[in-house]
Amino acid sequence: MRWFKEDGEVEMTKTPLLTFQTGDGEFKKVEYAHDKDNTYLDYKIHESDDLALKTKQDPDKATTFSTQAGDVGAFIFAKVWEAYNGDSVPNSFDFATSHGGVLESFLYKVIKMKEGEEEAEEIIAEIGGTGFDYNDGFEVEGKIYDKNDVEAWNIEVAYKDKLYKLSSGDLVQIIEEGEEFKKRMRENLKKE
Repeated sequence: MRWFKEDGEVEMTKTPLLTFQTGDGEFKKVEYAHDKDNTYLDYKIHESDDLALKTKQDPDKATTFSTQAGDVGAFIFAKVWEAYNGDSVPNSFDFATSHGGVLESFLYKVIKMKEGEEEAEEIIAEIGGTGFDYNDGFEVEGKIYDKNDVEAWNIEVAYKDKLYKLSSGDLVQIIEEGEEFKKRMRENLKKE
C-alpha cells in the first residue's frame, strides 16, 4: 500500500493483513497449478474457499478469496479509522500490486456488492488470469462527514473509470464475511 505525502514523497506500508499464504498439501498444489497455467484469479475467486474447507486448511496458513477480501477490508477500515480519529494518517490510499488475488478479491466483492455479479465477472476477466499487472491496482478514499459518528463516513473505491461507494456498513460486511470464513476453516480443522 502506498500513498503520497504532501511534499510529494511516497510512503510505503506493509502489513500482515495484505500478505499471502499458500497453505499446504493439495491446496498448495492446486494454487501453484492455476498460477502456472494463468487461471489463478478465476480459481481464487470461484474455488479457493471450497478447496480450503475440503482440504482442511488453517486460516493462518492459507489465504482464500473470502479471507483475503476481509483482510483488505479490515486494513482499509483501520486506516480510515485512524484518519477519523485525527491520527494524521492520509485518508486516500493507492493500492498497487501484491500477490495475485489479494487486492482483486476485495475489488470483486466491492463490485459484486454495488453493481452485481455480472459486472464483477467482467472486470475480473479484464484484469486477467494472474491478477493485476505490476503497479496496477485501485484507489481508496475515506470520506468522513462527521468525526463523532462512524456511520457518517463512507469509502470510495476507484478502479479505472469506475467509482464504487461503500458505506461503513458495507465495508464491515466484507470484513465479517472474511472473519466468518476463517471461523469456518478453524471449525473444519477440528472435524474428523
